[in-house]
Amino acid sequence: MSEVAISHTVFIIVTVILVSAVSAAVILKTYQIMSAYSQRSSAEAQALETQLTPVYAYYNSTDSSYYVFIRNSGYTTISRAELSYVEVFLGPANGTLNMYLYSQSGGQGTWGLVAMYGSQGGQLSPGAMAEIVVRTGVNFGNTVHVVISLPDGQDFSAYLQSSP
Repeated sequence: MSEVAISHTVFIIVTVILVSAVSAAVILKTYQIMSAYSQRSSAEAQALETQLTPVYAYYNSTDSSYYVFIRNSGYTTISRAELSYVEVFLGPANGTLNMYLYSQSGGQGTWGLVAMYGSQGGQLSPGAMAEIVVRTGVNFGNTVHVVISLPDGQDFSAYLQSSP
């Protein structure tokens, strides 16, 4: 009779250990899924709160550059350091766009920040506007296509009538 009790006890112990192992695996996997979902939803929320709108552009023949005004129409403030990682694509309305990387003192093929209007503390606040210079070296005509690309993969595009 004691052999039966020992067998049942061993069986119960083994069952508890197996159930614990399965539970731990399920809890770990659930945590991983919840973590991934949380990170994804946080990134999506950030993307919804960030919005840049190219508003106006003009070509300056003196320095062979386009001056583009960009409004922060989102809800997040963008720092000057974050702006330096932005890529600007500009070209004719129905043509190939050229990529311009940030360089405040750079030459042709770069873009730089000219001024920020309505911003606070050197940051592009919601509702504020930034004026950038895109050093193209060439006039693309009256209508230009501007694409502002953020490091997180968001792109903001507009076709702008440039004034002479």
